[in-house]
Amino acid sequence: MAEPAREAVTTVETIRVESRRFGPYEVPLDRVLTLPDGLVGLPDARRFALLEPSSPGTPFRFMICLDQPDLGFVVCDPEVFAPGYRARLPQ
Repeated sequence: MAEPAREAVTTVETIRVESRRFGPYEVPLDRVLTLPDGLVGLPDARRFALLEPSSPGTPFRFMICLDQPDLGFVVCDPEVFAPGYRARLPQ
């Protein structure tokens, strides 16, 4: 007699961060943004995560530093406020 099919169980690895400012949260490892040299002026701030907005429809999100959990920035997609915006970056 054949066994019933088993559902594939996928486990997503996460990193748990505790922040006095933003509270506890878990970030899937595949969603971590890594800046190898850190941010300008903050060389030890290398790993970040974008938190989902708490208010539906808002263009703003928090970019939270996983290395320094109380460090975070409000960010948004510039396209929302300036359609067609393209950053000029040196090659």
